[in-house]
Amino acid sequence: MITELADSDAGSIHWHGLAVSVGSQVLVAPQSGSAHAGRLLAVMGPSGAGKSVLLHALAGLAPARAVVSGSVWGSPDAESVGVAEGNMALMEQDVPFFSELTPRETIRFAAELEGLSGAAAAKEAAALVRRVGLEHVADRKVGERYLGGTGQGLSGGEQRRLALACAIAGERHESLPSTPAFSSHCRAKTLLADEPTTGLDTFQAAEVVQLLRELGIARNCATIMTIHQPRSSVWGMIDDVLLLGPGGRAVYSGPTSAVLTYIAGLGHECPREGVNPADFLIDLISVHTGSTAAAEEDMCRIARLAGACAAQGEPRQAACFLPSTSSDSGSKRTLLPARRLSELRAFCLLFGRAWMQTSRDKATNFARLVATAGLGFIFGAQFGTFDSAEALSAGSISSRVALLSFGCISMAFIGEMRALDRFAKEKKVIGRERAACHYSGATYVAAKALAELPSDGLFACLFALIVHLRCGLRTPLLDLAGLCGLIALACAALGLAIGAAVPNGERAMATGVPVMSLHMLTGIIDPAGSAAHQPSGVMLTLRALSPIRYALEALCHAELDGAKLQRSPGEAAKLGGLAMASSGDAVLARLGITRSYREAVLGLVALLALHLLAAMIIMAFFQPSFRRARAGRRAQLVPLRC
Repeated sequence: MITELADSDAGSIHWHGLAVSVGSQVLVAPQSGSAHAGRLLAVMGPSGAGKSVLLHALAGLAPARAVVSGSVWGSPDAESVGVAEGNMALMEQDVPFFSELTPRETIRFAAELEGLSGAAAAKEAAALVRRVGLEHVADRKVGERYLGGTGQGLSGGEQRRLALACAIAGERHESLPSTPAFSSHCRAKTLLADEPTTGLDTFQAAEVVQLLRELGIARNCATIMTIHQPRSSVWGMIDDVLLLGPGGRAVYSGPTSAVLTYIAGLGHECPREGVNPADFLIDLISVHTGSTAAAEEDMCRIARLAGACAAQGEPRQAACFLPSTSSDSGSKRTLLPARRLSELRAFCLLFGRAWMQTSRDKATNFARLVATAGLGFIFGAQFGTFDSAEALSAGSISSRVALLSFGCISMAFIGEMRALDRFAKEKKVIGRERAACHYSGATYVAAKALAELPSDGLFACLFALIVHLRCGLRTPLLDLAGLCGLIALACAALGLAIGAAVPNGERAMATGVPVMSLHMLTGIIDPAGSAAHQPSGVMLTLRALSPIRYALEALCHAELDGAKLQRSPGEAAKLGGLAMASSGDAVLARLGITRSYREAVLGLVALLALHLLAAMIIMAFFQPSFRRARAGRRAQLVPLRC
């Protein structure tokens, strides 16, 4: 009998004794339930009731600091379920996308990440664009939504539709043979949507919920969404409801058609005329904060409702499908074939997306062009054109070193800040894709670096060209451009490493500034040649890690090697030892530059490689971990190796 029930309930999700806590705080109280195939389950409750926490626990994405107990499994065969297993798709409240891609390209990329070929992914993208109603914006850029933006991208409702299309893209691989061994692959993913109506007007909210319901029915999969307070039209689309009170305690779990009758049986009658049932239910399980007496009364009422729900016992279906305590889901083979792409295939896909994002961002590229060129002209205006006499003056040497120093610092800061800014914008997208184990962090960094770093080098070369023409430096143009480009690349790679190490984008930006300031402090060269004292061991180590130091030493070599100087005893008080130097080599010695030009360039290249390697290692081995309840009864910390 149990086997027959499992077969007839294929596509459903069940949980038993599922609970989540952090320290002494209970976020979700122990509870059991089911989400059935072809039905829309809404998890409702006041703010802070644990709706999103429950959804993430079901998806296997509860925070690593949380304690998760209980079991989550799917029908048939009590299979392990979750985003990492490939049989669940989670749509977060805030779903970011690559702004320069179109919806069609975004869906196609999602399908290719699932293993479809380019042709099959394009075909599926075309079908999904029609299915979710995005035909009129299929080839429009997704854009960015922010205060003061152009508003030329997708609306909030359109972005939610796009997120749904990406969630189900690639779940049916027509290229696989239609044999019994592969029949399980045609199973649709369970859809989990966290507050899909947040930020939408009432019409768009109803449209998104209707689409969720239709996708669940058409694909015969369970669909679960969290929602705060749906309006009447949305309430009518919901098949089942799970009401959560404060502390994540279940107050009701069952069909929406029976909830008012059930609540009325507990002494809380809902007015039938002119009252949205959802409003009535939310008010019933909310706590007023204005009065202590009212809050205590509310808590007592909610406790009685939760106790009555617990007394009903766990759902019959959950009891039928409850796996035995001896089952070990870790040893069970997932019903879905492995979705992980080869590293080469993933690299090519990620490189293509990063290249499209970078090359199409005309506004940013134009702003970088104007800023870099403008900076070069400002440098030229500030330092003027240097004398072209055969013997250089000491004052000219001091100005040349200052120009090279400020130029290095500028290119270093620009390269690092650009990398940090773009990394921060992409981090949520990358985190979502890595949670599904689509590719490794090292592959992402390698593809991103190859697609984006060349533009950093080119803009730095433009700066070098303008400065060279305006100021008349002795350094050959190719050497100046190459070194400016190399310092920009090394610091952009440093930005990637910092972005990979610091999880929050704002914190990464805040970390990047002092790191670069430290490199500037340890890398700068005093034009007066007063660096004769022996630095400490700590300073020597910091200098060895400063890309600014290597770049500046190489530039000074290129500018001063073989130069003849006019001695200026009268300027000794102002310029120090440089006024008495007779050659460029003597100046280099007084500046404390002991490395050769070749050693400085190789050191800068080594730092570039070190920064890239650090970013790849951090992304590969310090991936996020999640607490997840498996089909067995023991929750475990599972690091996603992706």
